[in-house]
Amino acid sequence: MYSLIKYIVSLVLLALPFAHQGLAAAAPDTQEYVLREVWRSDPDTPPFYRTLSDFVLVGDELFVLDKRSFVVSVFSIEDGHHIRDLDIHGEGPGELSSVVSMESISADTLGIFSPFGPSLVLVDADVGGPSYEYGNSRVTFSYEGERDFVHSYRCEYKGGKFYYSGKDLASEELFLARADLSSESRVMIFYSMPARSRFLGGPPVIDEGDSYIFNAKNWCVGDSGRVYFSEVRCGHGQLQIVVYEGDRKARIISHPYESRRRSEAEKKAIRNNELGGERYYRQYSAQGGIIQIDAYDPDVLDLFEYENRLWVQTSRSNEYSDGRCYDVFSPYGSFLGQHILKMDGVDWRHDQAFFLGDWIVVVKGLDQKETLHFIVTAKEETTGVSH
Repeated sequence: MYSLIKYIVSLVLLALPFAHQGLAAAAPDTQEYVLREVWRSDPDTPPFYRTLSDFVLVGDELFVLDKRSFVVSVFSIEDGHHIRDLDIHGEGPGELSSVVSMESISADTLGIFSPFGPSLVLVDADVGGPSYEYGNSRVTFSYEGERDFVHSYRCEYKGGKFYYSGKDLASEELFLARADLSSESRVMIFYSMPARSRFLGGPPVIDEGDSYIFNAKNWCVGDSGRVYFSEVRCGHGQLQIVVYEGDRKARIISHPYESRRRSEAEKKAIRNNELGGERYYRQYSAQGGIIQIDAYDPDVLDLFEYENRLWVQTSRSNEYSDGRCYDVFSPYGSFLGQHILKMDGVDWRHDQAFFLGDWIVVVKGLDQKETLHFIVTAKEETTGVSH
């Protein structure tokens, strides 16, 4: 496993104030973040594909979760040296048979999140066994008390609370919720909506909008516990992000946005990918199955709070030749400008970026499910203006 990770890692430095010629008129403050390699693993090691889902930085150690092999690989952030592996697969205490994401609970404890229940398993970050910091290695959250089984899509951890999105399989509702680890029964539901996909009671329907709203990265939690959520999907002429403070909806951040209409070829490719290819789509259709694909790209692909600012990646973020362009807002909704993350290589549009405090992890080719490698970055601020 770690031979793949060793193959795929490189580190980068960022940051320089920049006035981009093509964007200066639209953005009051446009900056360019340049990624520079610090180290690279051996490119000659034959890789094999795994599903890399989460990255956690604790001190000078980078934890990488492979949710297919159930292994957490640990690397030195300084030179890429592989330190150890944590095997979390199994049915016993501190073990999981399915994982969706990983968070840092403390300096010596990881939280591995299972989609079923959903449940949180606390794992010792040094040896991988169950941690008893909270008295029990497994914490299960319920959705509104005695509701039936829940399938969770992803989670975030901030300030002793877990935030997670998922689907209640009894009510067929999609939801975004928060659970307090100090009081297991206290679950706050920020938002819920009926699922549009259905598999019983008529022809089965897979609606792309369901997977977008709660499976993609269109919600995030800031360091203060502020929750950002894009509940309006696309085609509405503006970005629209709801901000929750504590237990209430506080404001809506709006900004003009030109939604891009998908071509018929793009819609066909997305339709086929939902089931793994054209052959499986034909089989699904022959059984009466329907796949609903939206005419427009979703507006918001990723939200995260970085340096006390809300960064927004949209469907149009990759249209610039220099790199990925993010719209940046204050936590209270003021548009601050656009930041361009300089990306390397001809296929950089397939790369995914994960912001971890002073570091950025860029996974190259992740959505193509081919050869992967990381680029990890340390922040270095330089000066200079480009015209």
